[in-house]
Amino acid sequence: MKDAHFTDPLKSTFHNNGTTNEAVNGKSTEVNATDQCYATIVSDTEVLTRFKVILRSGVLQSIPYSTLPIITLIDNQLLIIKAHELTIKVTGRNLTVLEKNLSSERLIYLKESASGKDDGTSHVFIAHIEMSGKALNYEKEL
Repeated sequence: MKDAHFTDPLKSTFHNNGTTNEAVNGKSTEVNATDQCYATIVSDTEVLTRFKVILRSGVLQSIPYSTLPIITLIDNQLLIIKAHELTIKVTGRNLTVLEKNLSSERLIYLKESASGKDDGTSHVFIAHIEMSGKALNYEKEL
């Protein structure tokens, strides 16, 4: 499990089977429908300007890192991200890895588990993501 140090230019994806998938030479790691990936993290040298939140419903929200002033981790099971008129609550297991990489702006995306059930095989598990706030424009259109 590579959550502390990465060899440039590898990217690492946390899968539901406890493995990581790495792409060489900066090629992006794709998420496919049959594989439940919970998060992807880039190497220390890559610069990201946004990260994505992918909900079980299929809604995808792209959020600029520049709007993330407060990140709170509670008991390694609740991650709260507060940005301008936006609150994201992530519940799951071993969320310290996500907080660390979100704080260092290395997280590409967070993806909610399709089933919401933790089989214990992955290093990181995201059971639920709740998003709220005026910044979510799509809520009025749904």
